[in-house]
Amino acid sequence: MELREKIAAITAAEPRDDGPPSGSDPIEYLDRLEAILAAGRTLPRMGGAWVNRQAGLRLIGRLRGSLPGAVVRARKVLQERDEILAGARSEARSIASEASRQAEALVEDSRLVEMAEIRSKAIVQQGEARAQELIRSAQRDASTLISQTEHSLDLLKSELREIRIHYLTQDMKPEAGHDPGETDGN
Repeated sequence: MELREKIAAITAAEPRDDGPPSGSDPIEYLDRLEAILAAGRTLPRMGGAWVNRQAGLRLIGRLRGSLPGAVVRARKVLQERDEILAGARSEARSIASEASRQAEALVEDSRLVEMAEIRSKAIVQQGEARAQELIRSAQRDASTLISQTEHSLDLLKSELREIRIHYLTQDMKPEAGHDPGETDGN
């Protein structure tokens, strides 16, 4: 078989370029190019292959033509992804900030409550101590007053006894120059 006949047989076995793939997707063009290269016959001892050069070049040209649209779409997708991520990060920072603020407020509130409880206990203890001090002072004052009153009563009793004794002894003695049968007045 001649070389021309071999080339014709090889190109007849290769996949045909049946027009643009649907949607002009670069991946479809690459798939077709891969099929063309895979269908090529291997050249012995050279590591090369016989392929349909025209079909391959046409696919490469179409691939180049489809890339700008795909790149634009990819850029839009990436931009949208970046915007979504930026929004999500911003929202996450906002949520974390609010959570941190609320946690600090709760900690501050619990500190205030704890400080208020400590202060109230101290005030109650001071009040109880003051009340006990006032009770002891009142008891001392009452005891002192009772003792003084008892002493004063004892003195009054003693004076009353003396006065009574004095009057009793006076009543029994006639007054000098006074007749007990006489009445004052006429």
